[in-house]
Amino acid sequence: MHTEAVSGVYVEAGRPGLRSARCWWHWSPTGLAVVAVVLAAAAFLTLRTGQLMLNLWLTGWIVFLIHHVGGLPGPTAWARAADTVVGAALAVLVFLLWPTRSTRTLPGLLVEWLRVQDRLLPQLLTGYADVGATDLAALDTLRARSRQVREHLNAAAKQSHAEPAEYRGAWSTAQMDQITTEVSGVARCATLRREHLPRTAQDTVPELTEPADPLHEHLAALARAAAGAETGGSGA
Repeated sequence: MHTEAVSGVYVEAGRPGLRSARCWWHWSPTGLAVVAVVLAAAAFLTLRTGQLMLNLWLTGWIVFLIHHVGGLPGPTAWARAADTVVGAALAVLVFLLWPTRSTRTLPGLLVEWLRVQDRLLPQLLTGYADVGATDLAALDTLRARSRQVREHLNAAAKQSHAEPAEYRGAWSTAQMDQITTEVSGVARCATLRREHLPRTAQDTVPELTEPADPLHEHLAALARAAAGAETGGSGA
């Protein structure tokens, strides 16, 4: 049995008539680092786009690291341990510097979400007046923004449970849980309304446009209350 190099590919000859070939790419340390960072960045950038794209990049990243770095289990294990210790130390430092960061961001996130709904929900209702009465592309852009803000709001609400209890935020834990539940309920309703926008003249419901203006005023008032511009903000 012998091997010979053919155009950068090592060809291994065994029994007569049988050959197997395998590619052997020589990566420099810099090349390894660059590709690993690119794959990691792609995984994090597609984190909120859906499970399919996330799995695609995340799997490629993990397989690449295991395949190319797996030959150095000792240094890799020590590097992983060091990364874990450094990361944990940085997390503790951030917590000590800003122990109530999530709690403090909750009102602002709620205000932002309410302002997005102030633009989204009246447009949805207006869309039932006639076929094509609303811009679907603009509507979907607002829905995407609403989903992003809602995810940040829910994440901050969960993280606030682990923050110091002596700090009193705008709302109690029970009130915040109720708010996030209502936010999710509004999101589900908006999704249903978007999916059932009229496609024919028989599907139109002109009466749904009537509450558009009162809804706009109510959402604007809620946003002002959540921002602390009006009394009773904790009940928003």
